[in-house]
Amino acid sequence: HATSVVVDEDGSFTLSTGGANVENAGVLSVSGDTEGAVVLLGENVTSSGEIRADSTSAHTAGSIEIHSVDTTLITEEGQVSANATNGQGGDIKLLGDKVGVTDSANVSASGSTGGGQILVGGDETGSNPLIRNAQFIYLGENTDISADATIDGDGGRLISFAENTARIYGNLSATGAEFGGNGGFIETSGLRGFEFLI
Repeated sequence: HATSVVVDEDGSFTLSTGGANVENAGVLSVSGDTEGAVVLLGENVTSSGEIRADSTSAHTAGSIEIHSVDTTLITEEGQVSANATNGQGGDIKLLGDKVGVTDSANVSASGSTGGGQILVGGDETGSNPLIRNAQFIYLGENTDISADATIDGDGGRLISFAENTARIYGNLSATGAEFGGNGGFIETSGLRGFEFLI
């Protein structure tokens, strides 16, 4: 339900609602031989569909930023992916005051030669002034968030950060490739409250 869209020559695009809500139940894709970019902006942003910036030939997959003023939700069987078939995983940012990945949703920035980066609610220790920090984040029990190296190379970088409370019940993965890869980096932080399900 966007009120404006900007499409760049490289196929990347930004959807904005000018302060209203964004709801995606379909497919938003800039996948292809080279990396693309998707940006969703709104008061509240909810996606139960697919948002993809996958790459089949580029050295790095594309980027996805989903950024709300209030609440960002990936729900139901929603898919957010910046995967690379022949390269490194891309960059995914899920930002807002409250950020949730629920139900059976999946967020992936994996690649054949290395994992990418996924930021849920903020960057490492919340100290990056260029990345907005969430107050609350929630990752549901049946969710999967991965920045893996699938064939060669090292695992990626996965941050889940909340200024107030983080509830982390899902599966987080930044594994290196089985042969010749190092594990990546995962941070799960809630500065005032933290729950983690093993």
